[in-house]
Amino acid sequence: WSPRVSDRLLASSPPLRTALAAMALLGERLDGPRLRAVVEAVGIAVDALPAAFPDLLSADLERAPAFLHPAVRAIVLDLFVDLMAAEVAVAAVELHPEGCEVLRAQLLVRAGRMFEAPPALLDAAWRLLEDGDPDEALALLDRRAEILAALGRDASGAEQAPDALLRARIAHEQGRTDAGTLLAIASALAERHEAWVALGESLLWRAESLEASGD
Repeated sequence: WSPRVSDRLLASSPPLRTALAAMALLGERLDGPRLRAVVEAVGIAVDALPAAFPDLLSADLERAPAFLHPAVRAIVLDLFVDLMAAEVAVAAVELHPEGCEVLRAQLLVRAGRMFEAPPALLDAAWRLLEDGDPDEALALLDRRAEILAALGRDASGAEQAPDALLRARIAHEQGRTDAGTLLAIASALAERHEAWVALGESLLWRAESLEASGD
């Protein structure tokens, strides 16, 4: 697949390559408002992608292109995604960002928009925790910490409080809640001037821990 996909894209125009790379960032299929946003951003027709790459993409009756094989998308992501494609993909996601917190955060990082990435990564980590993926939530928090450090904002209490709170909640979800974790929850919430909430939440989680241990 790789030489075939590479040759096809290198022989195409830059707008088509950018559109295909943005599509790869957005998923296996591009439709609706996102399709229109991508083609308008690069200045091509709605049906230009499947017309240009009939051996790589399919199209339904609504002219929404889809990758014919996951390997095609993987190759495009590996070889042809650049800042321009990431910016186009961000703009498409931000049309309707609800429920797309993780994708939006990942795209902001790929687009190099580091000042916007930390709050987006925090929202995405919360979403992942709610969806039952604490390990990936922790990975996003670690990436957020790296970006904050690079921006010189890692020592800020305002930046650390929500991070500490979410890490504590993840620890609780993973069954690692102990006295130190509860203290981190209380400290994080107290820094946000929510001391009563901190106390109530800490006591509730302590009660759950005691119940789970049979005490």
